[in-house]
Amino acid sequence: GDSPIAVDRVALQGQAATLSPKAFEIQVSTTNVDPDAFTTAFAGTLRDDGTLQNFFFDAVPARHLRLLIR
Repeated sequence: GDSPIAVDRVALQGQAATLSPKAFEIQVSTTNVDPDAFTTAFAGTLRDDGTLQNFFFDAVPARHLRLLIR
């Protein structure tokens, strides 16, 4: 539907390699996919050891979510 849902976590898995992403942001929008509609809900650092990592943050409403690799 069109209603936002609460997002309070992501699970990401880096690669065991030097080219694996490190810094990232989880950005959310409650309206549309226009780049200006997104705000950062969480920023973190991904370990490059190949393990699945869980990141928890305060719940935010979101209709759209994007992963921004820094």
